[in-house]
Amino acid sequence: MTVEPFPQWLRPPQGGFVAEDLDRLIDLPPHSELIDGSLVFRSPQAEIHMLVITLLENALRQLAPTHLRVRRGMTVTLGRDQRPEPDIVAVHADRDGGLELTTYQADDVVLAVEVVSADSRTRDRERNPNCMHGLASRTSGASRTSTGDRSSTSMNSTPPQRHTRSPEFITSDCG
Repeated sequence: MTVEPFPQWLRPPQGGFVAEDLDRLIDLPPHSELIDGSLVFRSPQAEIHMLVITLLENALRQLAPTHLRVRRGMTVTLGRDQRPEPDIVAVHADRDGGLELTTYQADDVVLAVEVVSADSRTRDRERNPNCMHGLASRTSGASRTSTGDRSSTSMNSTPPQRHTRSPEFITSDCG
């Protein structure tokens, strides 16, 4: 077995990668994220993961008010070194940005959904919600839903405040 040489573009620059690097790096795998200045690559997802995302996406599209757009596979730039990719986001329609858009800004997002995967439980349950909840310092409260097993669900929410609303953040275990 031969070991591939370490690609130069994977070597972080002094101070780490920045949000804009996700658009500039050549050969970056699809669905790459930037967390704390480090590149994070997703492993292949199980079919149950994709089915849960599709069901949630379809339901949100049907239920979303006309001033919101439901999107999948888009990163959200939260800061210089934070650009996670929730499984689904709902954004203000007037900030949807067009077909060339590669990331939403934090204040474009109303809802972020993360389906928890076996290979990324800690990141999906702890790191990504904390990252998204960091928006609360600029706006207001946030919400999180998590199912520890397939039969129990808990929800904590903060009532929205006019003009100071943060994205809601929902997580859901699928396995």
